[in-house]
Amino acid sequence: MPKITINDIAKAAGVSRGTVDRVLNNRGRVHAEKQALILKIAEQIGFEKNTMASLLAYRTSKSIALVIPSTKSSYWQLVANGAHESMAKIKHFNIEMEVFEFDISNASDYESALTNALISKPDVILLAPLFMKETIRFLQMARQNSIEIHSINTELQLDGLTSYTGQHSSKVGILAARLFLDKLDFNASTIAIISIGETRQNTQHTEDKIDAFKEYFKRYNSHVKFAEYELNLEDVQNKQITQPILDTNFLFFTNARIHSFMKHYFDLITEKHFVVGFDLLPNNIKYLQDGKITVLLNQRPAQQAEIAISKIANAWLNNTSVEPFTYLPTDIVLRENCDFYI
Repeated sequence: MPKITINDIAKAAGVSRGTVDRVLNNRGRVHAEKQALILKIAEQIGFEKNTMASLLAYRTSKSIALVIPSTKSSYWQLVANGAHESMAKIKHFNIEMEVFEFDISNASDYESALTNALISKPDVILLAPLFMKETIRFLQMARQNSIEIHSINTELQLDGLTSYTGQHSSKVGILAARLFLDKLDFNASTIAIISIGETRQNTQHTEDKIDAFKEYFKRYNSHVKFAEYELNLEDVQNKQITQPILDTNFLFFTNARIHSFMKHYFDLITEKHFVVGFDLLPNNIKYLQDGKITVLLNQRPAQQAEIAISKIANAWLNNTSVEPFTYLPTDIVLRENCDFYI
C-alpha cells in the first residue's frame, strides 16, 4: 500500500501543501473550517504524521552528555564509537552530544566528570555508573536539576535512573559458570576468579557477575572451590602475586582486561588451562586466536551506546517514553567462530 503524503491530503481538501503543513504541525493561522476539513481527511485516508520531520521543522534542539571512562581503553573506545555512529544517524534532528571522560580507576575523577556533565545542562545524561556510592550522590543532584539519567554497561536498581541498556550481569555470570561446569573435576577443582583494575565493593556489575557465577556452582557442583583476586595493573606484572593464578587450571577473568594478564604470561598459559574472559578487543582476539584464551564472552560495548542513544532519540522524536530495560545478548566466541565477529 503506497504511503499517504501531505500532497494527497492537499489534493483531497483542495488546498495548498503549505496549508496542510501548517495545520498538521500547528503553525500559523488557518481558517477553522479548512482546518477541520484537513484533519478529517487526514484521519479518513490514514495519514501518519512523520514526527521526525515535524521535529526537524520546529528546529528543536536536544543535547546528550555521555559520561564514560577514558577512551584510551580499547573497550571504552568501542563504546564511544557506537555512540558516535548513533549520533551520525540522527545529526539532522538537532541532537548534539558531548563526551565527558574519566579515569576508570579514580572515583573522584568519575565524580568530576559527572559534575562537568551536569554543568553543561544537557537534556539527558547517559553514563556508565561504575562507582556505586558516587552514582547515588550524583542522582540526587540530577533530580534537583531535572535532568534525565540513563545508563549503560552497569545495571543499578536506583531511583533516578530512567533506563538501562546492556548485559544482564547475573545471567552473564551463570553463562560463564555453565562453560566451566563440564570441564571440572567433581572432587577437587578450583576456579581462579580474577578482576583486573576494579573492585567488587564499588563495582556492581562485577559483584553481580561473580555472585551469580558462584551461586550456580552451589547448585550443580558444590565441591568447586574459588580463589578470588583483585589486581591492579602493577599487580599483574608481579609474578609472586600471580603465580597462584597460573598454578590453577581454570581461570575466569571478569572483565575485558584479560589481555593485560596474557601479555606477561603468554608462554605460561598452556593447553591444561581453561580460560574465559570478556569482549572482542583487538588484543583479546589475538590471544583467542593463539589459543591462550579459550572463550571470550562478548558484551557488545558499541551496541550498548548505539542502542541507548537511539532509544533516547526515538523517545524525543516520537514524544514517547524510553524503554526502561534493554538487555543485549552475550556472544560466546571461540577461536573457531571468531572470524565471523571481526
